[in-house]
Amino acid sequence: MSAVTIDVVAERRDGSTCLYLVEEGPWPEDHSEKLRALQKRLFDAVEAVAEGKLAERFPETKGKSVCIRLDCYDLPAAPVDALFAAFQEFLKSSPEWSDVCRFMAFEISHGSLREANPQGGANRRQPSSSRSDSASSAAASGRSP
Repeated sequence: MSAVTIDVVAERRDGSTCLYLVEEGPWPEDHSEKLRALQKRLFDAVEAVAEGKLAERFPETKGKSVCIRLDCYDLPAAPVDALFAAFQEFLKSSPEWSDVCRFMAFEISHGSLREANPQGGANRRQPSSSRSDSASSAAASGRSP
C-alpha cells in the first residue's frame, strides 16, 4: 500500500468514523490521468482501513464503522460519478474484499469553490451529496473498475 492523503478524519454523531477525501479542480479537458489518480487514492483509503493503518494512527477508530467520503469541488461530475459508481460496484463484487468492507459506507458530494463572493474570494457552496452504504463493499487487487 502506498501513502494516502486523508484530508479529514472525523467522528460522526452515530459513532462511526468518516474519512474525507477532498478533490479540487478544475481539471484539464483530458482528465484521464486525474481519474486514474483519484481511483488510486480511493483504493488506498480502503486499504488503509483494511490493513489497520487507520486504527494504528487513530486507535479510537478501531472496530468502528467507516465512511469514505469524496468531496469534489469544480470537478467534471459525470466522469467522477461514473468512476465512483464503478469503484463501489467493483468493491461489492470482489470476494477478496467483501468481508473487509462489510462496515464501510461510501459518499460523494459535488460543489464549487470558483463562485466569487462579494469580497472577490472563493465562496464554498453547500455541496450536493449522494450516499451509498456498502454493507458488503470491498476493494479488489486488480483495481479495474
